[in-house]
Amino acid sequence: MKTIRDVLDPSLPGDSPIALGPHGVCTASDFRSRIAAYRTRISETDGSRWGLYVEDVLEFGSAFFALLLEQREVVLLPHAQPGLLVELRHTVDRWMLTEPREGVPHVMTTAGLPASADPSKHAWPTQIETPFTFYTSGSTGQGKQVAKTFDQLTREVSLLDQLWGTRAGDGVVFSTVSHQHIYGFLFRFLWPLFSGRSFWTENLLFPDALQTHMAKNAQAVVVSCPAHLQRMPDLFDLAVLRQHCRLIFSSGGLLHTEHAHRIQERWKEPPIEVFGSTETGGVAHRQQWIGQPDTPWTPLATVELRQEEPGEQLSVRSPFVSIDGADADGWFAMGDNVAIHPDGTFDLLGRTDRIAKIEQKRISLNAIEQRLCDHPSVSTCAVLVLPDQGDYVRTFLGAVLVLSDKGTRFQASTTKLALTRQLKEHLLVHFEAVTLPRRWVVVQALPTNAQGKCTTADLLELFADKATPQDVRLPDVLGEHVEGDQISLRCRVPEQLCYFDGHFDGQPIVPGVVQMNWAMHYAAQHFGVVTDAAAMQAIKFHNVMFPNDEFVMDLSHDREANRVTFRLALDEKAYSSGRVVLAP
Repeated sequence: MKTIRDVLDPSLPGDSPIALGPHGVCTASDFRSRIAAYRTRISETDGSRWGLYVEDVLEFGSAFFALLLEQREVVLLPHAQPGLLVELRHTVDRWMLTEPREGVPHVMTTAGLPASADPSKHAWPTQIETPFTFYTSGSTGQGKQVAKTFDQLTREVSLLDQLWGTRAGDGVVFSTVSHQHIYGFLFRFLWPLFSGRSFWTENLLFPDALQTHMAKNAQAVVVSCPAHLQRMPDLFDLAVLRQHCRLIFSSGGLLHTEHAHRIQERWKEPPIEVFGSTETGGVAHRQQWIGQPDTPWTPLATVELRQEEPGEQLSVRSPFVSIDGADADGWFAMGDNVAIHPDGTFDLLGRTDRIAKIEQKRISLNAIEQRLCDHPSVSTCAVLVLPDQGDYVRTFLGAVLVLSDKGTRFQASTTKLALTRQLKEHLLVHFEAVTLPRRWVVVQALPTNAQGKCTTADLLELFADKATPQDVRLPDVLGEHVEGDQISLRCRVPEQLCYFDGHFDGQPIVPGVVQMNWAMHYAAQHFGVVTDAAAMQAIKFHNVMFPNDEFVMDLSHDREANRVTFRLALDEKAYSSGRVVLAP
């Protein structure tokens, strides 16, 4: 493993590549020059505490090191929604953001900086002692800042390299998760930086982009999360995966056993799952191999576990635990119910608090409830996680609302959909779109049992068999023409398609993976095929598809080649096309 001097000292050789991206290769010398450019700008400003949110990981890393080297404390933000910036305005002096925010003063952005600066004009210490914090959701509904030291994180990535460095080889690290959270920070940024591997600078959320870039590199490591991995097997070119991918990591939530096994069947092994938290760092890992049901978690080498009584929550002590959250002896209570086995491995049995993982993002249900109750249309409410529904539907939240008089009048004069849109806009000030509730139920009063408690089981009953506009997952079929192994469907995109959530604020579009899913849904329905994919060929997304767009979906089934060809288009305007080779 490299030291901080190996990475930053301008007197050392700098021709080794650090990062790859749309703008080419960034070498160690380029990285040091970019840090120096940030340092020059930062040194000209005041403010001892900076909030940092930069989407490009190379620019993020440059700004991060520049701030610490200029002895400015850094708060790593999970997002840059206006509500969060307002919430932190009394504890943060300045902001380093990808772009300015209206009404937010003291913002420095990545734009306008010189491409490089002379690193020799700055001092480059061999240690970084400036403190920094991660901002994360708390179990009480209030966000919390978790202090870390740079030494803690470099010790953790050293352990990661001991565990998996040989298997990772020289693989370029590609990621579908953000570096602003501790998992992405460690696995997609700090580990490759200090182990001598290159990392890709952008998040690659769509399988077609991920596989395109992987195919250009002899070896690749994928850092991902359950929400993305559950869709990967059917949307990825397996030839690229098998030829180029050395390791797949998953964290941010539990990967369903079924999805782990499907990846093993189509690749070579299940993903390496990592369990931990912002406060504790990495705690344990596992791989859910086929034929080994109920795989327990194995603690990392330097991690101690404790459970005072059977059935109580897990406590952890390790060099990676944030000291401000631990007790006098260094133990941190995680809020997870566990069963610890005699050999030291353990099973996770669920959370004791109300923190949910939505698209790998840690979100407090209490916080969403509090913000909803702040809205004048809501008297009280309950927010809960709804069970998974199918392979391609992510875990999401439901909200049960008791309306105020104002909310009742508003819904009566408009529609329930107008009400929920208004509430979503209210929540978007504080939360990312992907984490918002997607199903909404309005009741006169929250259900209670004989003890006067509102239980999850009673709340779930309110959602049973109650289809809402947020459940719309398929296009409206306006007509069809069938001829042998070919079919044409005339379709229209519904305004209330559930996949518009998070794609994108202000201008919803139909994601490419959803268009592929539609094609395979109707292929299964009309051709009677099992649509497990062995390979994908010539997948293209040509134009953006919007609400109310009409299109023709052409499907053909080549029985001899065992593949389905699809094309979504209207006249000369193509939206998507490709071929899916079906698994035998």
